[in-house]
Amino acid sequence: MRFKLATLLVLGAAGMAQANPQETLTFTSVPSDGIENDATNSVRTAVVAGTYGVSKIVINAVLNSGGTGTYGYESVLKITPPGGTPFYVEVSGIEAPFTTQTYTNLEVYLPTPVANAAGTWEVRFFETFNDGGVDSTWATMSITLDDEAPGFVEATDAGDTLVTAMVPSGSGPLTSIYGSLNGDDDVYKIEICDAANFAASTTFSSFVDTRLFLFDANGMGVAFNDDYFPNTQDYYYQSRLQNFPVTAGTYYVGVSAFERMARTAAGDAIWNTQPYDTVRAPDGPGAAGTLDNWGGTTDQAGPYVLSLKGACYATSTPTCGDQDFNGDGDFGTDQDIEAFFACLGGQCCATCYVGGSDFNGDGDFGTDQDIESFFRVLSGGPC
Repeated sequence: MRFKLATLLVLGAAGMAQANPQETLTFTSVPSDGIENDATNSVRTAVVAGTYGVSKIVINAVLNSGGTGTYGYESVLKITPPGGTPFYVEVSGIEAPFTTQTYTNLEVYLPTPVANAAGTWEVRFFETFNDGGVDSTWATMSITLDDEAPGFVEATDAGDTLVTAMVPSGSGPLTSIYGSLNGDDDVYKIEICDAANFAASTTFSSFVDTRLFLFDANGMGVAFNDDYFPNTQDYYYQSRLQNFPVTAGTYYVGVSAFERMARTAAGDAIWNTQPYDTVRAPDGPGAAGTLDNWGGTTDQAGPYVLSLKGACYATSTPTCGDQDFNGDGDFGTDQDIEAFFACLGGQCCATCYVGGSDFNGDGDFGTDQDIESFFRVLSGGPC
């Protein structure tokens, strides 16, 4: 079974720094017992004074086991904002007996941001499977309300290639993208503006078993992760890209569901399916190729939040291809010129510039302006 909480909507990203923390709800020694709405559930409330909006919460907690046979992931929170839509949080990813576990700065994005935090917040503590006795107890549970502005919303379906990728509209830091999968694959154009701290995550962001992909400006694979495995106990079926070498610039991030996979024009998978729980450079039969299409089947669908750190909105200024039009590693050769004109005639090679005959990136293909831009770049000039 590839995901544990198929009926619960959980939104967020783990371990990223808080933006604008406001008030904190704090509870201690709270048992997690009985399935949702059982009389044995623990229900706690807190009155919040602030008149600010809330788009995410940040959780710090310590979970203690109730005994052998207890799995941490069964302990779930249902949080109901004042006058808002309830949402669920599966904080723990522990799939085996444990003793205690500490959770630090887990960022959870609300599926529906709260316009005004003022009023009574309710937190219901329960378990997804009632196997007798108290499964676990939250020794401490703090929930900090954060008024970070909601990020970009996928209002129309994002495309699944570099040419059809959705370009989030805005400027400055891009902290989150609200999207949805329906058996398809979503690709977004972003800028990595703080390479040393870049991270992308769907952890806590969906009941969908996600996969995350990162491609460079030409569609070459950079990094992939299926499942997030942050320590020896917690295992999450959502994804996180972090702690891998990357430089600042234009990239494309792809979101898909298990078992969908990015492929080249030849139909070769850019990454191997396993291992699931690592961040990997391309290692599949299509590792040397660029993104062209997707393969594999999935029966999963649902919303997600892609949380980003070190990313900015991509520039809307058209970007040209470079002198290595045919992608063979040699720049400004006769073969690049031949490949460009073949592409103008509708015969683009598999390794050619991903924009094809739209060399100047303005959305119009095979125009005089594309030819002019090609020869300017070929001679070392600007786009």
